[in-house]
Amino acid sequence: MKSLMLGLLVIAPALASAQVVSQKTIRSPQGETLIERMVYLPDPDGKQTLVRQVLIPNQDGTFTYVPALQSADTLKFDQAFCQRVGGVASFASQRVLEKNTLFGASCMSSSSVTPKIGVMANGVWQERTKDESDQQEPNRKPATGAGAIKQADDFHAPGNLIILKAYAPKNFVVPARQNVVYQGYTEYTTNVAGYLSSRMQIGNGCGISQQDWVNANSRGTSNFIIACYASSPGTIMTSTTSCLQGVCTADRGEVTVI
Repeated sequence: MKSLMLGLLVIAPALASAQVVSQKTIRSPQGETLIERMVYLPDPDGKQTLVRQVLIPNQDGTFTYVPALQSADTLKFDQAFCQRVGGVASFASQRVLEKNTLFGASCMSSSSVTPKIGVMANGVWQERTKDESDQQEPNRKPATGAGAIKQADDFHAPGNLIILKAYAPKNFVVPARQNVVYQGYTEYTTNVAGYLSSRMQIGNGCGISQQDWVNANSRGTSNFIIACYASSPGTIMTSTTSCLQGVCTADRGEVTVI
């Protein structure tokens, strides 16, 4: 059993649990308090996999995910999801998971990749492209004057061009009482460098916040993939927000749990 706890184990779907298998406090060699979590998650092909995560607990109940603390198998699990969306794992990103988030991956992809929103439940992906999605809120940047707002598509401060478009997973139907993987993203076009700060929220207590560095004169996609437990039937509110150098974008939607 000890060797099982150190890596990943692919199991038959019938044996999969929709709950965290174990979560306990451990100490780093430097004496730092960490959380070791073992949870069954569907991999990109829908196979149930036992994943070991090492997390830093925060005072507000969230967890910081540090790639350097993870095993090689766990990093491969992250990268497998990123490869599926045509991106690479952003292991340099600062990533915070909310208290009910079972898994969170951050991926970056080039403008040549067609991004999608989606969910995976019962081992099956449901996906759609941005052209099939509802319209999202436009990018926004505070302008001069109290409460003034201007569209980012019209934002041409001297030498600066920043265009962001966020897409939240929405208009999907998922089954209750199992772990569900959600996929959202933000497209960016910028001629200035900076940190792209993003957050994807699924219901209450499940979400990911991250910061990714984007270079000047670049265009691409920041992808967010998280796993949440769908506890009971109902409607889950979803959202994705991103900001770069004061320019922000947001998208909201709903997912139905049956």
